Amino acid sequence: MYSNTRLIIKRIVSVIMAAAMLAVTLPSLSASAAADMPDNYGEGYVILGRDEPGEEVPTEQPEVKYGSAIVMDATTGAVLYEKAAYMQRPMASTTKIMTCLLALESGDIGRNVIITQDMLAYDEEGSTKLGLKLGDNITIHDLVVGMLLLSGNDCAQAVAIDLGGSFDGFASMMNERASEIGMFDTHFVTPSGLDAEGHYSTAYDMALLGAEAMKNEDFAELCSLASYQVKFGNPPSNYPLNAHNYLLEGQRYGVEGCNGIKTGYTDSAGYCLVSHVERNGVKLVCCTLGAYSYWANHEQLYDYAFSKYVQLQPNPDLEGAQVKLVGGAQQNVGVYCYVDQNFSVHENQVGGVYYDVTLNDFEYAPITRDQVLGYVTYYYGSSELATFSLRAADNVECVTSDWLSAYIDAIKLDMEADGNG
Repeated sequence: MYSNTRLIIKRIVSVIMAAAMLAVTLPSLSASAAADMPDNYGEGYVILGRDEPGEEVPTEQPEVKYGSAIVMDATTGAVLYEKAAYMQRPMASTTKIMTCLLALESGDIGRNVIITQDMLAYDEEGSTKLGLKLGDNITIHDLVVGMLLLSGNDCAQAVAIDLGGSFDGFASMMNERASEIGMFDTHFVTPSGLDAEGHYSTAYDMALLGAEAMKNEDFAELCSLASYQVKFGNPPSNYPLNAHNYLLEGQRYGVEGCNGIKTGYTDSAGYCLVSHVERNGVKLVCCTLGAYSYWANHEQLYDYAFSKYVQLQPNPDLEGAQVKLVGGAQQNVGVYCYVDQNFSVHENQVGGVYYDVTLNDFEYAPITRDQVLGYVTYYYGSSELATFSLRAADNVECVTSDWLSAYIDAIKLDMEADGNG
């Protein structure tokens, strides 16, 4: 243990000394291989086939008879299906996706909230409530659970007053966040989704919101719960809740890979649902507003959308890709791409896929075969699709204990190579 510590200290000191001695006259060791390898559109992979093979795959778009609908790639934002997706209409309790997201982004979700009279100001008869009373204690976390599983309007109102100071103040926060997401055809008035003049969105905007919310790890975890025990009251007690989202995988109308998000209904809005499904690394979000039931169309829309995806096997061009070595039996070591899975992309986006290679500038010997030395990342546009490790192709022994000299020699060799190039 002592010898290892001494070696590490020696390496650090050597690098600092070398940098101080050579900073004026010598450049640093070679830049990342990514700088030497331009983006490769439509290259660097092998097309394996579709994600949903078989005779049961639908070949025509499903027919959505009522309301608005959309299926969106949650990673790239690509619209895969739409019907009246840009029509402004009420969205009922799917509104609570925004309220929950703001609550979770506010900071300490374990923070305690004391229920005030303002939080109980609206008590519409027949609306869904957790049952909060004046003076009750409950955490932000459990208020979010109460919204996502039970769709508690009192939970939404409590968050609104706690974070915004008033319902109007919180609506301003909601609309500001909506603008950041790109929800330009949306205007929030209520935190719960109860009908109000000027409270509207579109299927497209709500899909954007669903995709954004699922990037939040806490939100993704909580909206996937089938049941949970929240704790509230004065003093607090435990209360079991069961999710209203029966589209979750394993539930009554479960869809393969469904792990969220939120239902909603009012007489004016009709049945509304934003859902999220992940299969083979592809994340899709579907929104229906004004449907004749919560569960109508989502399964068929997902099956159709996934049938349009193809699997790609990474095959980046790594010819000449090497990592320089300091103190090794050889000056550099080659790398290979470690492929433990494939990734998927929509058939219309295949030609726009490209990759970027990043390798460490240099490594100290010894090097062990399969040691991770960098990464190759595949993109579509600015969206990251998949990342794979680049690993050492050989073992390389250490042949020096003079790390300062070895580091300087490596820089000189690098300069000579650049001059000859």
